Amino acid sequence: MKRGAFRDRFELIRAISRAPMRTVRHRSIRDASGNTWRQLDELSQQGVLVRLAHGVCTAPPDGRDGRDGRKRAPGLEAAGLALATARYGDRRVALMGIGAARFHGAIPRALGSTTVAVPLQGIRPVRLATGTAHFVGREMERLDVTPESTELGTGLVTTPEQTVFDLLQPPARAKPRTRRSGQCPSCTRWSIPRSSRPSSTTPRVYVGRPVELSIGWVVLFGGTAP
Repeated sequence: MKRGAFRDRFELIRAISRAPMRTVRHRSIRDASGNTWRQLDELSQQGVLVRLAHGVCTAPPDGRDGRDGRKRAPGLEAAGLALATARYGDRRVALMGIGAARFHGAIPRALGSTTVAVPLQGIRPVRLATGTAHFVGREMERLDVTPESTELGTGLVTTPEQTVFDLLQPPARAKPRTRRSGQCPSCTRWSIPRSSRPSSTTPRVYVGRPVELSIGWVVLFGGTAP
């Protein structure tokens, strides 16, 4: 989002609503006088915007009043993905692990915790209104992801197969490989049993691909596949 002075609050709200996942960092939209930061604080207090974390806010969809805390705050998976998107950029992060499993419906109840893949390691968890968002450094071009709709907009979510693999792979036992030139130096590569791998520098995206929740869920949660 380009920096610059906003003529009125309505223009500011529209700018945030048009941002990826309706979420922005304050520093990305402040003007030279700093008035925009004060406007953001006032709009958050009035419930027009929702403060996801320090310096990050989102515009609730459908004119939702954001002053009622957990009742009006975005869901944990959407909020965690939106926060990561605002920090690291659109299509550079993806819901993964328990967050993706929860999104796909494999976990029926909220756990109070979600996981988002980001291009950096060592990012501290962030406490949100509905739980805690954990950030895991991953090489995004190695993940199988699909664009999915959330209450805050479209974001990337790992496919069921990728999600199952991530959940079955203990992070402490993940073996990093020799990184190639231009890749994130601090990200760990988790080996995925696949005969061929993508060579592009962007996540491998599946568009319009049906979600087959039975694949692998029985391994994680017991029962028989339908």
